[in-house]
Amino acid sequence: MNENNKLNGILTSVKNAAGQVSEMAANTAEGVKTTALKIKDDAVAKQTARKISLAEKKRLGDLKKYSPIFKEDIANGELLLERFIRIVNYDTRLENETCKDSIGFYEKTDDRKLPTLYTKYVRTMGLTFYPQLSESVFVSDPCIPGKYIEIDEYYNYMKQVRVNELTVVAQALGAKSVNIELRNSTKSLFNSSVDAKAKVGIIADASASKETKKKHSKSIEIWASTIFKTSVFDGSPMAPKLLYFRNESDISALIQMVLVNKSKVTERKYSMKASSSSGVSMTEAASISEVLKKIKCNAGAGFAKSAENESKAFLDYTIVF
Repeated sequence: MNENNKLNGILTSVKNAAGQVSEMAANTAEGVKTTALKIKDDAVAKQTARKISLAEKKRLGDLKKYSPIFKEDIANGELLLERFIRIVNYDTRLENETCKDSIGFYEKTDDRKLPTLYTKYVRTMGLTFYPQLSESVFVSDPCIPGKYIEIDEYYNYMKQVRVNELTVVAQALGAKSVNIELRNSTKSLFNSSVDAKAKVGIIADASASKETKKKHSKSIEIWASTIFKTSVFDGSPMAPKLLYFRNESDISALIQMVLVNKSKVTERKYSMKASSSSGVSMTEAASISEVLKKIKCNAGAGFAKSAENESKAFLDYTIVF
């Protein structure tokens, strides 16, 4: 082989080697680029995941903090099981993204949670309010689903509906007259006698004895007194429909007694605990009153006291045939 051929062979080998090196370098660069892109994508993905995680954590935190109520939360009629609800026109919770499209929220304390609904959504729920829908706290009617009574009007309302029902009962049974009274018995402590001796100017020598006794007092409030001219049923008694007194055995017994043999009944007087038909227990009233105090709501200030008075009172029902 001559010198030229050798030189050409060397050049060719060098070119081939250079090509291989160039190809390797290109492959390496591409690999580095791919790896760099993958690292970048992984970093972006992790950053996105962290953002999502933080956003979800905040969302869950806001849900717990603000306790929003959405339509789907009460779609199954759960609201009708609530004894007390609060109505407001607006709350700052609406400015929070988590509470967007909410219809209200739960006001929570250690004792209970009070559903609070926005006025504009309540109007579409098919509920009725007495005396009218307003920003306040409402108590459910104990016998009519979906009807709510403003808390400060509750006991006046219950007085009216119970008087009306007992009057209708008397009329349906063909009574000549009916008298309904609320009797309240109270006990108070007083000092019945005082024996005191004291030397002028010497307090240390003063001595006194007091005798404490319990004093019973009664107050009677006439709720209604009605005289019927003649029976609209031509003397034939009819079974009235009971609502607020449907669990009162004395009223049910009276109806059955008159329906079986009216001529033997000339006058009956019943005495029933007023709280048995009031729809709210004293414990329940005290609980909601404490909640309203904690959330600084002005409604229902005298509700617990009214429940306490009702728990001590009796309904006297006198019917004459």
